[in-house]
Amino acid sequence: MLYTIKQIPQKIREHLGSDSTVKLIGSFNSSCHIYPFSAIPSLLYQLITKKFTAQEFVTNAERELDLSEDLSIALVREIKEKILEPIHDELMSWGIDTSHINVTAAKNLSNVLEENRRRLKEMGITLEQEELTPQGLRTISIDALSGESKMEAKKIPIQRIEIPSSAESKGTAFVPSKEGTPLIIHQAKPVAEERSKSSL
Repeated sequence: MLYTIKQIPQKIREHLGSDSTVKLIGSFNSSCHIYPFSAIPSLLYQLITKKFTAQEFVTNAERELDLSEDLSIALVREIKEKILEPIHDELMSWGIDTSHINVTAAKNLSNVLEENRRRLKEMGITLEQEELTPQGLRTISIDALSGESKMEAKKIPIQRIEIPSSAESKGTAFVPSKEGTPLIIHQAKPVAEERSKSSL
């Protein structure tokens, strides 16, 4: 039977939604380069709502996290030890036995990450991520061996624009501009001009 989040015991919900759990998931996302960021919370949600059993947790993690087998099982081991074990008794009362999450073959997560970085370095691969900020485009390069990140800001002119979404609220976006002119995504004709043409 599949349960809704409101049916989950309060202590389980509070623990999984706590600041410490959110920070831990954030660190896993960062160190393992997991995207989308909701992948781990989604797995945990499916487990506690009993969409799948504890025995199926590893298989589902391998499929949904899109990581290598050794990395996904090492990550599941960390999730089991650091997120699920602190609420072992509550999960048992709810009918989820975390001892059925089989991670006996798992290596230490930091060792797996180190091995992966070393392999990438040997292949000459550098991990890079670009991020558009109000100050311009920022490139983050991650040294494959050390895991250290280096940021390099590129001077790309940007323009702040207001995006009306409703009468009550409006959003802000930063878009690249070319030689001082904004990037035009769509240009609409004025309503008065449209009406005068249709009346002819």
